[in-house]
Amino acid sequence: MLKGLFDPDGVFARAMDWVGRMVLLNVLFLLCSIPVITFGASSAALYGCIQKMQKGDDNKLLPLFFKTFAANFKTATLAWLILLPFVALCVVDLLIVPSGLWRMIATLGLQVCAMVAVLLFPLCARYENRSATHVKNAFLLAIGNLPRVLAIFVIWGIPIAACLLWGTVLYVLSIMWVLFGYAMLSWLNQALLWPIFDKLEA
Repeated sequence: MLKGLFDPDGVFARAMDWVGRMVLLNVLFLLCSIPVITFGASSAALYGCIQKMQKGDDNKLLPLFFKTFAANFKTATLAWLILLPFVALCVVDLLIVPSGLWRMIATLGLQVCAMVAVLLFPLCARYENRSATHVKNAFLLAIGNLPRVLAIFVIWGIPIAACLLWGTVLYVLSIMWVLFGYAMLSWLNQALLWPIFDKLEA
């Protein structure tokens, strides 16, 4: 049993290798996202690496991350800068408007931005296109695949809601977010997006 546990081709060894890769990607993503303006390029690099991993082509993640970051820097950054003002406007409205119709509009606007973000950076990582076209395609694909997007919302919403509701969970999950949380959720996100990409490439 112990021999099987430490077998380099065994389930345990492969699981630990996967966790190590998630930690590496998560740290790289967080470091490259510290200047908020580079969040888009960092997200595209993260999804580019995850796409390679899920297709079995992930030999060297560190150089792959920075190569993908550089390749998508302009497109993903501009796409992020298109989306960011809408996010900021909706957040500011929610903070300063106590109630009423405008608050409902701001909440809906944030949900639409989140729907776009679900597909935007995976699209930037996989396809070459103009930034505005990526944003438009992300919106249209999100609307056309709403059940799948809602499933992704649930995956992301559960840990976020847990953090907001329970302080102890926030402490534990904050450590997990720093170590591997964002990369792991992005992995699940990409796994759910492959059928959409397969349709586009059929």
